[in-house]
Amino acid sequence: MLDLRKLDGTIFDLSGKVALVTGA
Repeated sequence: MLDLRKLDGTIFDLSGKVALVTGA
């Protein structure tokens, strides 16, 4: 079974890094 909280946290962290890189 997938750990949805961990998966969601990873996606959120990645999107946050992308926002920082793009300066959005």
